[in-house]
Amino acid sequence: VGFTDGCNGYRVFDPEARRYSTVDNVYFYESFKHRIDALRHHDQRRALMKAGKVQPVQVDDWEDSNAQGVRNLFTNPDASEKENVAQEVESGVEATQMRPLDDDLAQEVLRSAEVLRPLRLLPIGKEAKWTKQDADFIAHARERDLFIIYVENPKSHGSASRLRYHRYSRASTLREALELGATTKDIQHDYRRGFIKFPSHESDLPGHVYNAVEVAADHGIHHILDDVARIITPKNYADYMLARAF
Repeated sequence: VGFTDGCNGYRVFDPEARRYSTVDNVYFYESFKHRIDALRHHDQRRALMKAGKVQPVQVDDWEDSNAQGVRNLFTNPDASEKENVAQEVESGVEATQMRPLDDDLAQEVLRSAEVLRPLRLLPIGKEAKWTKQDADFIAHARERDLFIIYVENPKSHGSASRLRYHRYSRASTLREALELGATTKDIQHDYRRGFIKFPSHESDLPGHVYNAVEVAADHGIHHILDDVARIITPKNYADYMLARAF
């Protein structure tokens, strides 16, 4: 992905461990002809064996909750460059045609789009550090009642936290989760491990554990940045920036 300041070698990103490192020697093997996902299969079968579960004849890669995050690092091999360009042009035409002239709505969208979920490179289930950016985003999500989705119950069987998660994970906002029995510590715990999705406000940066556009589309809504493209005019943006400045 580039170079590390003050170091010799290449800066690389491991999509499985979701970690950056600097190495001296890199082999650029670009052929996918003979590649199989044997290592992922080995890890999944080992996990099933340790859990005492029945081994399937064929392992499904897509049962891995981090599969989307790994796939998000790469372009779609089935789409030609010509098709990608056509899709971009088509989406641009659609955005122009769908743009409403509602100043109040435009201002609200711009305020909401100011804060996106911070980039998460760690896999789902691994605890991330709690930063000021995370705290600001959670406060933003609570204030604006952002739509949320919880992942399938990851808590230990028979635990009190699993029963509590089962109850509050049906919520569609953080406010509703609190009303259903979640605590602020529960929300922070689940957020730090990637158990909560924010379909309209996931990071659009490369390598983020969730694909922002796909997560939004999967739940039948637009990502907030798509709303900005559809709704905001140069005048709306200029008015908003002037209002913030003064």
